[in-house]
Amino acid sequence: MSKLINGIKDINRNPTELEVGQIRIGKKNSQGYPTKLDHFIIVDPENQKQLPVQSNYGKKPKRISVFLLHDDINSNFLNYYAYYQGYNKLRCRGDGEQSVWRKDNGSTKEGKCSPSNCKYYQQKNGCKINGILKVGLTEDPRLYAAYFFRTTSYYTVKRIRDSLGYISRLTGGILAGLELDLCIKEEKNDNGNMYIVHLEYPGDIKQLQNEAMQLNSSRSKLTSGSYNANKEELDIGNIELDNDCKSKLTKEDPEANKSDDDIIDNQSSRAQNNKSVGKKKSLIKKIDQVIEKRGLSDKEVKTMLVNIFSKTDTEYLAYNQLVSFLAVLKKERCPKCLKDFLDKDSDREICKRCQ
Repeated sequence: MSKLINGIKDINRNPTELEVGQIRIGKKNSQGYPTKLDHFIIVDPENQKQLPVQSNYGKKPKRISVFLLHDDINSNFLNYYAYYQGYNKLRCRGDGEQSVWRKDNGSTKEGKCSPSNCKYYQQKNGCKINGILKVGLTEDPRLYAAYFFRTTSYYTVKRIRDSLGYISRLTGGILAGLELDLCIKEEKNDNGNMYIVHLEYPGDIKQLQNEAMQLNSSRSKLTSGSYNANKEELDIGNIELDNDCKSKLTKEDPEANKSDDDIIDNQSSRAQNNKSVGKKKSLIKKIDQVIEKRGLSDKEVKTMLVNIFSKTDTEYLAYNQLVSFLAVLKKERCPKCLKDFLDKDSDREICKRCQ
């Protein structure tokens, strides 16, 4: 009898990869002080010595070919606020809404996390935003062997997050196995030069979507059993998948059952579909702008989508639903009415100001 032990499902939601190397844009000088670099170095997590895989990218690479490990953006790129005392004593960690403070005796205390009102966030070398990107290297394609890139730069966290979000939308959520370039770019501001890291796809949109479709087709073949290594029966065991994962993995390849003549005959209808997709993407962009302007959190937006449409993301909405959602977002509400609007079970009537 094959059965998952208690706790396995929770573990799968927060995957822990094997860290075999670190990607860095800084190192300590001869005096032991940290110095910034304008290129990447790949080092051993234990002794910080350069790894042999570095030679495949050159002495001072500004671009490294990597591949993503998960479809979920949060699993690929972890973000949080952290306040350390001393060298490495973690005092507080939060997500912008909730925080956990660690006391001297080892106990913890939960509270609110509001960087704009936090005295530790205002301090120099106080609380900082943290980002951990976990990727595989195309020159070291070991399964689930990850290279970690850590950063405390707000601009780098935002660029990487935006990159992943944009690419995910273009691929319909397919990210795992996708090959991207990790790039470093020098930019100038009032304080001097700074180096910002981001992800980009080394091709155009059509190439990106074709690669995503190939990945999706391979998954469909694996889960349906039609793919057979060495013509032997493929046994994947009693693996439990959540509904979202099942829908992605079992989604049929749109070209799988079509002949060449069918594909040629459908080119005109595809052109019309592409036009509709373009209008939908433009509307989603407007929605994102309104969300940013109003300062709504991802949690608030997701709650609104679930309450109104029973969906978790704008990419799953039809065009007319997107129009309706944009109208809802543009309607100003006071904080109390917004809270009750997000509360599906609230019976309180909306105030006169917000009517």
